Amino acid sequence: MPSYGDNTEDRSCIILLLFVLRMYPGAWRYAPVYGLHSTFQALPNFCHEATPEACKLVKELQSIRGISLERLGYSSIDANVHIQPHWGPTNTRLKVHLGIIIPTTTDGSSCSSMTLAGQEMIWAESKAFLFDDSFLHEVWNNCSATRLILQAVFKHPDMKDSKRDSADL
Repeated sequence: MPSYGDNTEDRSCIILLLFVLRMYPGAWRYAPVYGLHSTFQALPNFCHEATPEACKLVKELQSIRGISLERLGYSSIDANVHIQPHWGPTNTRLKVHLGIIIPTTTDGSSCSSMTLAGQEMIWAESKAFLFDDSFLHEVWNNCSATRLILQAVFKHPDMKDSKRDSADL
């Protein structure tokens, strides 16, 4: 898998994304790169050319048998923000969060986390976790800087297409 943020091109792209994300009001922002909710669907393979490493990841994920990627994008949460408890609309999808820019306190402690079904999940740069967002979850960014992750949404592999289609209505 690509390693994000390891070269100047990647870092420049991330800085640009953070700038663009800050242009929109609100504490939580999402910049789609690939998939159904992408604003860049006129581009080849529905993947935005300004995010080459993310597009490489899309191609790699699409080549894995049994994996069905629905969308991929960058998600940012401003400093000192709490997103209230909520849940996704269906259990037919799974999400992966990959830490891109994860701020810490001055002593290096974690200050950005998610509670999912009562369990605390802590983001770390270049680390990922998989979860079902139909479970109740809430997010904190008690840091003094913005948190940025790459979020991938997959069709749940244990759901048959007929169950998935009826649950997504």
